[in-house]
Amino acid sequence: MSRRLESGENLTVGMDSTGLKVYGDGEWKVRKHFTLLRFIGASCFMDTLQQCRLIVLIDLVSKNAILLVNFANQMRRDQNMDTFDALAKFDYARPILMTSLAMVSGMLPISLHR
Repeated sequence: MSRRLESGENLTVGMDSTGLKVYGDGEWKVRKHFTLLRFIGASCFMDTLQQCRLIVLIDLVSKNAILLVNFANQMRRDQNMDTFDALAKFDYARPILMTSLAMVSGMLPISLHR
């Protein structure tokens, strides 16, 4: 979605996997065409172990998101809460932290291997 400000600058609002983004003219063009990402990716080398670590990190983040969504749905269903209040409850922190700790302790031998 693009809007023109009173100053004449175009303001672009976008949504991606990391959240809501607001860009000005030049910044949006760089982000939209992944110029910066291609530049960084071309000079980066990842060996097999780093790729395994990246996959495990993605898995950890997705498991945390699944736990959060399941908890919010349970609160909405059992206690008739709206979505914002269900997500604001702090009770979901314990299972997320326990899952993260288990994943990190499982990845520790792989990380320390040389």
